[in-house]
Amino acid sequence: MENKTITISEKQYLELTRMAFEDLNFNCKNRNWLNHNKKHFTNKNIYLAVIDLNNLKQVNDQMGHEKGDEYMFDCLKKIRAYFEDLGQPCEIVRFGGDEFLVISEKEITKKLVDTIKYFAACGISQSKEHENIFYAMKKADKLMYINKFEYKKKCLNEFMDGVINLKMEG
Repeated sequence: MENKTITISEKQYLELTRMAFEDLNFNCKNRNWLNHNKKHFTNKNIYLAVIDLNNLKQVNDQMGHEKGDEYMFDCLKKIRAYFEDLGQPCEIVRFGGDEFLVISEKEITKKLVDTIKYFAACGISQSKEHENIFYAMKKADKLMYINKFEYKKKCLNEFMDGVINLKMEG
């Protein structure tokens, strides 16, 4: 078997690169982009938000994956609008099925958590100059799971209150 060289145009190269580093369905960066650019974020003071959508599985199971994609797209629109309203540039990276990472050079506040709490759990951390981005992501991920647990606990409590009220009325 002989080695062959394939020549592509610059335009084709750019398109292949875009396809490799972007989630074309949701118009954001992907995990490949994050891994490729991790050195860019090392030894920088940046802020991160790890976001995990709530109830996507239920939307997909009950309404279909097309509606699930719409749900994800609508959630991303709200996240983008939050940062645009602040005039705060950021990168949004899809690094799992319904998990996203927001990277910003400006502080990400608890207001983001409050803004998206009905459709996503969120954890926020800061990457200090001596840390790499993945260490900061782990911190934000832990906080996101605490946030998700609190959301599920609240939903269960509201459900149980409804059950108790039904029994009292019946």
